[in-house]
Amino acid sequence: MKMKIGELVIVFLLCTISTAAQPKVILIDMDVDTISLKYKFMGSVSKDLTSMNVDYKKPVGFKELGTYECFEETPKLEEAFSCLLSLIQADDNQFKVFLSRIPKYNKEKILDMRKLVPDFDPDEIPVNHMKHIIKVFYGKEKANNWQQFVTFYSSKEAHKKFNADSAMRLSISLPPQDAYQSVFKNIEVLIFQKKACGAICLICFYTDIALNHFDSYWKKIEKVCVYGD
Repeated sequence: MKMKIGELVIVFLLCTISTAAQPKVILIDMDVDTISLKYKFMGSVSKDLTSMNVDYKKPVGFKELGTYECFEETPKLEEAFSCLLSLIQADDNQFKVFLSRIPKYNKEKILDMRKLVPDFDPDEIPVNHMKHIIKVFYGKEKANNWQQFVTFYSSKEAHKKFNADSAMRLSISLPPQDAYQSVFKNIEVLIFQKKACGAICLICFYTDIALNHFDSYWKKIEKVCVYGD
């Protein structure tokens, strides 16, 4: 899937997870050109984060990337994630983090979206995004029971760690044929949301070597992006 990077944001909309429903990918012009570029290596994504009141901090032991990955050589990953910003990678090259964001919607944008999707609700996008990922890797039936696969942060934890209203995680173990770059066999998806401010998705790929030290990486990942006050 080709997209004009820097001008468009991918928003996954799963109106229903029925046998007839198909995931819809809608490209939306974010119109944030008037916002200053705070994190230059991110390009226009930096503007999106600023408009969403999200602060970014590079963790110690990681390097910043700023390129894009569309997973064209791995169909399953392409279906699940489309194109993502390569955000950071551990200095040991065992852990790599991609960023996706679900923008905030003002009343005008919500009305515009409802012309395309009548029951559109921006607050439901993070859940639908998670359902879509589960559907790709585990099938439609599992997507209908998606809560069984997800670890939810308590409201207190979500606020303390991300200054968010809600947060959830999904762990995925990939078969060899779906491994990213042959060695990244594990995925951790983190989505946290603050109402009226959109949502942040961090998609982390890591090797079996990193799996043995996962907690040490994860403590740093939970501090990469947080909502401002």
